[in-house]
Amino acid sequence: GFYWNLARSFYGLSCSWALFGISSNSLILLTTIKNKSLRSTCNLLIALCSISDVFHQCGTLVQFPILFNYDARMSSDICCRIMFLPVMGVSAGCMCILCVGIDRLFSIHASIKYRTTDKRIYYTVC
Repeated sequence: GFYWNLARSFYGLSCSWALFGISSNSLILLTTIKNKSLRSTCNLLIALCSISDVFHQCGTLVQFPILFNYDARMSSDICCRIMFLPVMGVSAGCMCILCVGIDRLFSIHASIKYRTTDKRIYYTVC
């Protein structure tokens, strides 16, 4: 009926935004990898954030096949297994955002020490 078509419309729109996010975050990752001037600590953390966002946005596409089949069902066990990576993407994304914030705070408040810090140790801590 009407509500099923309305739900399809909104879910289709949500999937469109997820596909746009997946492609945009993938471009951020590829740009960071290919451009040597973007390999600073903050940019690498942002690239890690992009990877986790890709996993998160893939979770939106899980029920996409159900859009075209009214009687299709998915058990909650299968849904939980499929949603494991998107949930890990959300968790990792939150940690990445926190690390970017800490990195920016450290770079502003201790700029001289920030520049001389060994990056391998810095990445291990962050």
